[in-house]
Amino acid sequence: GSNINTVYTSTATTDIATVLTDYDGYTYTNQESSCSGAIAAKKYSGATAPSGTSGWYLPSIGQWFLICVNLGGMNSSGYKDASPYGIKWSDSASVCAAAINNALSGVGSGNYDAFAKGSKSYWTSSEYSAGDAYFVWFLWDSDYNVLNLSMNVKTAEGSFRPVIAF
Repeated sequence: GSNINTVYTSTATTDIATVLTDYDGYTYTNQESSCSGAIAAKKYSGATAPSGTSGWYLPSIGQWFLICVNLGGMNSSGYKDASPYGIKWSDSASVCAAAINNALSGVGSGNYDAFAKGSKSYWTSSEYSAGDAYFVWFLWDSDYNVLNLSMNVKTAEGSFRPVIAF
């Protein structure tokens, strides 16, 4: 894991309606030359981005929301509003992870990192405030099965999961 301890050039917001429609991860990633998350996404070497795509970038919180809904099978209105910090789907991390893994399996075994049981957070390119950024947290163990799209201090540990757009 790594932290995302930098100030983004994006507009920080805590309004959940605005956050969920923030689809500018590609722009934020390319604006940030010193952000550890943007650098990690642009230099991702797990797979070569196909020609004609955007190249690797760090998704925004709204893009993660779309990933959870469109690939992960989450209900776009079935979440709990956890304002001012974000949203969460209860009893859903395992379902979302399995559905995303199923969608990713189409690229072939060994060509993607599967979501696994445990506690794993992924930074987004969206800023909550000067000291906080949004992240996606899959909390899936013997006690919990929660999927959060929330915020955390930029100095906290988290992982980066770059995406590409076709």
